[in-house]
Amino acid sequence: MSTEITPLFGCAIYHTNIESELNMAELVAMMNESDINQKEKLEINTGNRHTVEQYFLKRYEESVLAKTIKKHLNIYFHNILMASDDIEIYITQSWLNRNDPGDFHHGHTHPNSFVSGTFYYQADNRTGQFVCSDNRYTPLEYEKKDYNIFNSNAWKFTPKPYELYLFPSHVVHKVEPNESNITRISLAFNTYLRGIINRHPTTGLILK
Repeated sequence: MSTEITPLFGCAIYHTNIESELNMAELVAMMNESDINQKEKLEINTGNRHTVEQYFLKRYEESVLAKTIKKHLNIYFHNILMASDDIEIYITQSWLNRNDPGDFHHGHTHPNSFVSGTFYYQADNRTGQFVCSDNRYTPLEYEKKDYNIFNSNAWKFTPKPYELYLFPSHVVHKVEPNESNITRISLAFNTYLRGIINRHPTTGLILK
């Protein structure tokens, strides 16, 4: 008898290290020009701080960082999610996050966005794991002898410097407390779609 396990209705979390694709001098200059190292200019969030400016990548849209993120966003959207070429995914908002020692980021989703992402500028294995959670109702929470992608309602990632993560915006995610003595700095962003979203007679949609 042969048995096949089909991982149906999966949620794709995309992560890759883009250090080799970046212009490091340009990236350092961008971060130095931002307000991320001036705590008094940052907005207080639940557990951490973020820049008041919400359009960081738009200000640097010709930078290697912005172009590299857009390239991977298109790979995720068109090559993994297999979206039609008639649909464009584009970045709407982008901001910098600062997690000092002891800081965290509460569990949340990103409304008004299709795919969200995070680029890690400064992090190590103790600055707080990135945790994605399944928010679907579970009728029974049974004991597990081991955890895998089929029985887990949360999955942890340990971000490293220059790693890029992309994920559906509806996924609940959080950052665990920073247990190191360094500041964790990341760039977060949201996206939306435009173009011919759907041609079906009763669910057709065009966004401009």
